[in-house]
Formats: sequence, structure tokens, C-alpha cells
Amino acid sequence: MLAAWIRIKYPHLVEGSIAASAPVFWFPSTAVPEDIFDNIVTRSFVSFGCNSDNIAAAWSALEQFASSEQGRSHLNSLFKLEQKSFLQTPEDVQFLKAFIRESFESMAMVNYPYPTEFLAPLPGWPVKVACGYFNSTGQRTAEEHATSLYSIVNLYYNFTGERETLCVNPDVCDDSAYGALGDPLGWPWQACTEMVMQLCGSGPPNDFFWKDCPFTIEGVIEGCEQQFGKIGYTKQLTRPDWAILNYGSYYPSASNIIFSNGYLDPWSGGGWSLKPQTIGSLVSIIIEDGAHHYDLRGSHPDDTEAVKEARKLERIYIGKWIHEAQKRFKKMHKHPRRNTKSFRR
Repeated sequence: MLAAWIRIKYPHLVEGSIAASAPVFWFPSTAVPEDIFDNIVTRSFVSFGCNSDNIAAAWSALEQFASSEQGRSHLNSLFKLEQKSFLQTPEDVQFLKAFIRESFESMAMVNYPYPTEFLAPLPGWPVKVACGYFNSTGQRTAEEHATSLYSIVNLYYNFTGERETLCVNPDVCDDSAYGALGDPLGWPWQACTEMVMQLCGSGPPNDFFWKDCPFTIEGVIEGCEQQFGKIGYTKQLTRPDWAILNYGSYYPSASNIIFSNGYLDPWSGGGWSLKPQTIGSLVSIIIEDGAHHYDLRGSHPDDTEAVKEARKLERIYIGKWIHEAQKRFKKMHKHPRRNTKSFRR
């Protein structure tokens, strides 16, 4: 996003930019559907063989267990929860569901064809591995549903097998699917202030989660007051239109930007274009088997042909931008010899 915006804002300083996986339009005043993120998460898992009906049904299985003390005890044991985040009431299952949902969403973002440690240590094509737990077509019991969900969580958070327990209650836990990116409060603060993005699920058939749409600014403010009220947050700090007012909801005068997106990246839903196209010198590249900023990762023997082609095209454009800049620079500095005659009296 910053790569696109710095070119738009300061074209005299930046000759061109590769805006990889940049959801530049993902703000409430735009036409980006509020439920498209989880729609693309579902698309990614289904494309790798997951049975979406099984996943959608598994959430009800968790609620069924959570409705009784015995069932909650079973979930606490199955998911190897730390005692401080044990499910104590039926409502506590919402913590567990959100924790699992974040595993699905994060795995879709980092679904690369080789092992990585970007957000967490994971095998190559982790979504395909995860779908091995959810590809059966027969009738499944609540126990089987819950066990499959645990397998997903264990794959994401404990692929190395080094963790003995999990902590799922955000009120007492530090666990986060994005903890490897730095301070866990950094992005939430941005999402409360200037990067307010509409994100929610509609449930089947749009996605295999549960319905928590519609997205509302009031809901954002309420959550931000709970999380950051003690350190000075007020609702006046929430500016949902800040990015659009600063950079625009379309770019009629922008130039020399490549917007690359992975077709299987959930963030592609807020990209400049959802299809390959060129308008002026704005270029959209869609990597059909790509996850989040796949093209920016270093070259790897297991790279797909689609990302190789995307990088090849990006190199061509970068070379073109450099050549054009050099020509313009030489022209600007090729002046006739100045008149050295003094104008002093």
C-alpha cells in the first residue's frame, strides 16, 4: 500500500513502484464488499480440496460441546488450552472460534509452495495439508469435527511440535496469528485509527465461517475503546475515510505502478483490480496460484510458473522506468552554456 501511495503522492521523488498485495481500496467508503476477505479464504481452501460444508458444520459442533460443563472440559483438553484460558461458560467458545478462524485466515495468506516461517513455521502448501483434515464426504460426528479443527490449529501454531499448550482468550493471552510481525498492538491501533477496514463473514454460501456481518463503525469504536481506552483512545481518533481522502478511491493521474495480487490471497479483494489489465501505465498482475505478496519473496526452486512470469514482467517494467528516468535526467541537465557575462554595473 505504501509503495502505491508514495508514488501517487510524490511522483517527483519515486519513479515507479511495485504495489504487491496492496488492498488500497479496502475502506468503508469504497465498493469493496465487507465479506470478501472470508470469501477468498474459503476459495483458497476449497481449491485445495477442502469440503466447505464440513468446515461450516464444525462450528456448530464446538457450540454443542460448549453448551455443557462436560463438553467444555473436553474442548479444554482436546485443544490443550492453558488453564487461564479454559472455557468456563458457553459464551467462551467464541474465543476459541475466533482463534481457529484466525488460523484459517492466516494460513490462506501464507500458502506458499515451500516451507516458510513468515507468520509461523509451516510446511509447503499448508492449506493443502490442512484440507487433509476436512476432505471427507461422509457423515461426521461432532467429535470428528472438533478434532479436525484442533488439527488445523495445531498445524498453524505448532507445526514444529514445540508447544505444549495454547492460549485462546485475548483478555489474558498474548497469542496472535500475526505475532511474528512485531508488536501485537501495532496493527490493531492502526485498524482503530487510520486503517479502518470493513471485515466480516456472511456464512454459507459466501464463506464457511459464521455470520457476523454487517460491519459497523460503531462496532469498531466499541472494540477500540475496550482495547485502547486506557491509553488515550477516543472515538475521534477513528477516521475511516482518512486513507481515501489522502490518496483517493481511484487514480486518474497516477502512473508507473504495478498492482500485483495473488488470486488466492484474501487481501486481493481490496486491490486496484481483480483481473489482469493495463490502464495507461498502471498495470494489474494476477498470480493465479499466489498467496500474500508471493512475488516479493526470494526465488525458490519450488516457485510456480505463475509467479516466475509475474516477476519477469515486473523486472521488465522496472528496467523501463529506470531507462525513462535516466533519459529525462540527461535531458533536464543538458543546457546550453550559460552566459557568463556579469550583469553588475
